[in-house]
Amino acid sequence: MGWQVFITPDFAEHVFEALYAAGAPLDLRLVGGEALNALRIEKGFLHWGHDMSYTEAPHQVGLGFVCKPEKATPFIGRDAFVIRKADGKGPFLCHIKLQDASPLLHHNEPVLKDGKVAGYIASGAYAYAQGAAIGTCFINTEDRATVTHGAFAVMVKGQAVPATVSLHPFSKPQLSNLSLNTSQGFGGSEFGHYPVVSLRSERRDQRLIIRLPMFSE
Repeated sequence: MGWQVFITPDFAEHVFEALYAAGAPLDLRLVGGEALNALRIEKGFLHWGHDMSYTEAPHQVGLGFVCKPEKATPFIGRDAFVIRKADGKGPFLCHIKLQDASPLLHHNEPVLKDGKVAGYIASGAYAYAQGAAIGTCFINTEDRATVTHGAFAVMVKGQAVPATVSLHPFSKPQLSNLSLNTSQGFGGSEFGHYPVVSLRSERRDQRLIIRLPMFSE
């Protein structure tokens, strides 16, 4: 589980030091951006702007379950979501892994299906746990049920590298030891007027509490 915290440059150093100090009792460590990217791709955690954007409907990227059109309270985009989900058209986001350990994936490499261009890499990175480069990719098809059928390859530096395509991530997220609790924390909270994010490790019975001044008082 992770967050992107947007702050102004003048507060960057202070916020980093505060977060790093708060995480010290939990053995918080720094991690490289590429390593983090590889881990989230391997577990199927999507990235806004690469794996999904304003043009994709939730059902295309495997997030149809988060929309509840049957609720009494409507939401913006509900009708469009219902129509596009019923239509069921792609392209669809899939997970892909190269069968050769040497080439790397980054972004926008063409994906071939049975020798023809059928899509492109949305996100890519080298996954050490998989022993090869992995990524997410959009495959153009009208039927999600058959999207993984066929022989796949990715064009890397002019070479077609055989690949495996799946609708499921190559590593299953293990969340049994992590619980997430969010509290609004406005006014009457012991944490003041700010939203509070609390992380607790069940194995060590410790918590990291971060107070984020995201709203003006």
